[in-house]
Amino acid sequence: MPGLSIQELLSEKEAGLDLELLAGEKGLSNLVTVPRIQKPGLALAGYITNLHPDRIQVLGSTELSYLDHLPPDTAASNLRQLIALDNSCFIITKGQDAPEMLIRETEKQGTPLLRTHHQSSTFISLITKFLEERLLPATTVHGVLVEVAGVGVLILGKSGMGKSECALDLVLRGHRLVADDVVKVRLKLPAVLFGEGSDLLHYHM
Repeated sequence: MPGLSIQELLSEKEAGLDLELLAGEKGLSNLVTVPRIQKPGLALAGYITNLHPDRIQVLGSTELSYLDHLPPDTAASNLRQLIALDNSCFIITKGQDAPEMLIRETEKQGTPLLRTHHQSSTFISLITKFLEERLLPATTVHGVLVEVAGVGVLILGKSGMGKSECALDLVLRGHRLVADDVVKVRLKLPAVLFGEGSDLLHYHM
């Protein structure tokens, strides 16, 4: 599976992620390789068994509030344990101020600490969609894609076998042509194949 560096993530403008770097510049070459994110609430309590360092770690109001209410020594110890796992990056949502100990430990470890002004739910939706488009497998096939009763039907065959004629017959019966000749197929989570046409020939034969 391809990877996306934190530097590329930070530089992305079209997806509307609204990210800024707070600390950990040394880790901007870290790679994100999976399109899932994680909120490390249990890890902040010291339980790191189910933490996935390869996922982007999102810190919202609940996580930062919990950290603030821990005894300082416990908070520092749990943070050091979490950050030592070589996470790809941490992202604070809602434009919240980053705790000094979080800035200090991520800078020391070289783990990027980013911030967005989006609400957690909005940001998670935006970044999941962006990462799925950038990281999940995709391919191009020669065929015709038709939407039949809300389900994509991909018609494959050698040139001259009548793929377009078959698709045209379906269109005449009220179904919708999605792509003819060149079909881009992409995997989407959890296990769905999504097909579309090229920008030039989309919905045209």
